[in-house]
Amino acid sequence: MGSTLIDGITLTYVDEGSGDPVVLLHGWGGRAASMTPLIAGLRDKYRVLAFDLPGFGGSSPPPAPWGTPEYAAFVEKAMTSLGIMRATYIGHTFGGRNAIWLAAHAPETVEALVLVDTAGIKPPATLRR
Repeated sequence: MGSTLIDGITLTYVDEGSGDPVVLLHGWGGRAASMTPLIAGLRDKYRVLAFDLPGFGGSSPPPAPWGTPEYAAFVEKAMTSLGIMRATYIGHTFGGRNAIWLAAHAPETVEALVLVDTAGIKPPATLRR
């Protein structure tokens, strides 16, 4: 596992293989290690990155409670710091929610999405709702 410092947060991550980048985002309470079978299956054909999102696994916690927008922005910064401008994202639950946010707010950074048990993004409450 590697690590890097982004905005004062230590990010621990796996970076294996070569080829087009595929980013694995774990679910709430998870860690990159939970993606080991996917990493093993993909690394022969792709550059596979799996992050311990801030506050999980070996990564330090965020400075304040974060929601999806903050986690997704952090993933985008992490990708930029690793020199990757566009990737395919595979997200499990919470990780998928972050990938959806990226696809909606920074579509130029997302090649494709694979969502596993992802709840999605709730629209803002309206008076009618």
